[in-house]
Amino acid sequence: MNTNNIIESSIIDLLKNNPRGMSQSQIARSLESSAATVSKYLMKLELLGQIDKHIIPPAHIYFIDDEAPKGKVEPVSEVPKNDGTVL
Repeated sequence: MNTNNIIESSIIDLLKNNPRGMSQSQIARSLESSAATVSKYLMKLELLGQIDKHIIPPAHIYFIDDEAPKGKVEPVSEVPKNDGTVL
């Protein structure tokens, strides 16, 4: 399993174990990873429909999407950024 899949799986496992949701900073601390890295994977998982984001000011709280297909997270080679470039 490559590093991308490990991080994605770790985020999904964290959210499954925290049904009230977690903020990006909580996820980053739990994974001992940078907020920027976690942000990239949260955006990717949200675009794939694997997780949901709820804005509860001042934080964005992430949850497992109950409607999402269960199973392996398929890798995505490109994730669009707000400026039109891709990650």
